[in-house]
Amino acid sequence: MDTADQKIDLVLALHACGSLSDSVIETALRFSADLILVPCCYGQLQPLIQSNAWIPSAKSSIEPDHLSVLSSSADLTVSAKAVYSEQESQRLQCARKCMDVIDSLRALDMQCRDSRYICALSSLYPLHCSPKNNVFLATRFSHPFSSNSTHNRTAGTKFLTHYEAHLLQKFCVVLFKLSLSTNSNAEYYRQLPKPNCITIYAQPEPRYRQRIRVQVRRWWDESRKQNRAEFLMWDSGSACVSLTKKDGVPLACELAHQLMVTVWEIFEESGSQWDSVGAGIQSVQILCSMTGSCVLSLVYKGVWSEFDRVEWLKSAVRMRECIADRCAMKAERLHMIHKSRGCKLVLGNDWVDETLCIEDSCDNTKHCFQYVQPEGSFSNPNGKMNENTLQWLRSVVKMKICPSENGLNELIELYCGNGNHTVALSDLFERVIAVELDSKLVHAAKRNLLLNDIGNVHVLQCSAETFMNETKKKTHGLISNHHQRQVLLVDPPRSGLGDSWRIVRRFNHVLYISCSVSSLSRDLALLNDFEIGEMALLDQFAYTKHIECAVYLKKKTI
Repeated sequence: MDTADQKIDLVLALHACGSLSDSVIETALRFSADLILVPCCYGQLQPLIQSNAWIPSAKSSIEPDHLSVLSSSADLTVSAKAVYSEQESQRLQCARKCMDVIDSLRALDMQCRDSRYICALSSLYPLHCSPKNNVFLATRFSHPFSSNSTHNRTAGTKFLTHYEAHLLQKFCVVLFKLSLSTNSNAEYYRQLPKPNCITIYAQPEPRYRQRIRVQVRRWWDESRKQNRAEFLMWDSGSACVSLTKKDGVPLACELAHQLMVTVWEIFEESGSQWDSVGAGIQSVQILCSMTGSCVLSLVYKGVWSEFDRVEWLKSAVRMRECIADRCAMKAERLHMIHKSRGCKLVLGNDWVDETLCIEDSCDNTKHCFQYVQPEGSFSNPNGKMNENTLQWLRSVVKMKICPSENGLNELIELYCGNGNHTVALSDLFERVIAVELDSKLVHAAKRNLLLNDIGNVHVLQCSAETFMNETKKKTHGLISNHHQRQVLLVDPPRSGLGDSWRIVRRFNHVLYISCSVSSLSRDLALLNDFEIGEMALLDQFAYTKHIECAVYLKKKTI
């Protein structure tokens, strides 16, 4: 291929192992030729991936360690006879998806290098002819196509957009990690739902994040005779990245983006009118809601005197009016907070109001829930994906768990936060007991229950372990010992359940929301007497390596 010097119209390769497939693609690009390629031996790409020599553009969206896992997982196939039996193993389905991701990345790279190419993935037929049966097709036209052109999709093929490839990569990592949930008493490969039965909620919109924070460095530029400001963030590799006004904060929703850029401009304006709010600034935090309510928190160094605090409040009033005017919003919807050592000043509220609406697929009704989300405490950063989570939870409870039919009259929720899930599920049970350790979130949860006129929920401030202690239960007199009549909902932090997994094993029905696949995999290995009844992947953190998982666990013995 390296010595070919004649005109080539078509490049054809069957079962090209590892990087040989990439050499074949390179040859097609060099001669502007059409391509038919059947790749093979994906695991041989690992040395190239680990040395960052395989498709450099792939590193921008996929972590190298995940990419390495994908290439090795793509080779987790067995003999063709066993592979294509009717009861296809989860291991093979995972390998197939990994093959699709690797080949989709190749297709994306090929189109980026030459926009006249249209690429697609198909399959060899019959399927049992080989475990490695992806067919990579590429045709070059006389004119280029844009990245969002409808010509980039061919009916009946598996070619993926950049976002879809990124989401599929996370999907494969989830299946791979959960398939390895194991201990001495469990099968090596867990009985996961079939991939086509897992509900996936996508977030292709690149601006969605409603909670952001940036570091600020402000100084006087003598050469320009004006104030200068630099906004910085920490990326996933723990490196400090300087932002630009044009691009703003990566992934920030439109409103948060506008606010951040406006604050940046104000900090750089000449004159002394903003010195009281700009001097000593250390970081800027923004919390937004889908209703247009915003909290702008300015964090400062050192201790502020009483005089300086009064001056800040005066300047903050003017600054709020200025920001509201530039962002075309009502000033009363923008709240400002001053934070310095031992001091917190609030102009307006220290919370935002939110409305989450979902469609009930069972009876085609729409439900809207009202919330307050306090600044400085946890809240979901993606409002639309939060609505998808609530919709999935209600659907599983009504269609799979069926509380009224099965005598499950009580919901126990651990790590309830501000009552996000509590409010949405309360009408499906006779009684709900919600547990949260953070006092600020407990207060918000109780307030959200009042906002939605809910009276069958008891919110307790304590840890999950303390609550499940027999003494604590008797003290409150709120919970019985009949766990078979109760449903448990857990939404733990990124670290997972910890010792609380022993609590989970007491119940027959468990809803588990996890923001860490690794923690979920570890916890499922411990909960080996449960089976997964339903599963959803929610791209709460689109364009990052993280994804949220929701699973319904049902005790195997019932």
